[in-house]
Amino acid sequence: MVKQWIDFSTSLTLEYHVRYRSMMATQPHLPEISDEYIILFLHACYYSQDKTKSAIENYFSIRSSNPAIFSDRDAYSARVQNLLSLG
Repeated sequence: MVKQWIDFSTSLTLEYHVRYRSMMATQPHLPEISDEYIILFLHACYYSQDKTKSAIENYFSIRSSNPAIFSDRDAYSARVQNLLSLG
């Protein structure tokens, strides 16, 4: 599947993808993420090297320092439904 995405995109090469994989291996605060996740970050940042690196680091830094933002995201919970009913 990853090979199909890489072949589909003319601006993304396998070397470009491997560069991010090796960069992430040197960053102890970043968790191991899938190849698809890296490609999604690349695509979201319009394949800009600096923006992609910054986006990955910011996302995981914010996620680790503020877990409440990323947990309990059930749109159908009673708490959320109560807030939505207020208008």
